[in-house]
Amino acid sequence: MLVQVRSDRFKTRAWGFNGGSGGSYARAYLNPGTPQAEELPSKFIRVFGEGDVFRAEMAGSGGYGPALEREPEKVLQDVLQGKVTIEHAKAAYGVVINDHLELNEDATKKLRAQYTNVQPDERAASVQMN
Repeated sequence: MLVQVRSDRFKTRAWGFNGGSGGSYARAYLNPGTPQAEELPSKFIRVFGEGDVFRAEMAGSGGYGPALEREPEKVLQDVLQGKVTIEHAKAAYGVVINDHLELNEDATKKLRAQYTNVQPDERAASVQMN
């Protein structure tokens, strides 16, 4: 099958407003999760073979307002509704949610105090390392 893709936001993110962080980048992959996996460019024309899998990740919009000011209960609701992961809640919002999907208020206060002078991208990296 001949596939043509013309996409954007692979190199620049949508901006946030009123202190919100930028959105996520778009990405495209051929046969993700396999030894033959390949990250594809934003624009291409290519022949895909039988059994090939194409994965497109659309760019996310930017945030509104500082993430560390979002009410922890609202972040918990986002997790419960499947909008964000527990890991993202911790990295982006400084909200600690345990494996039983309960908010840990004390740990959240401590983590947010640590995050006060740390940029969002640095917070994400520190959570991935731990």
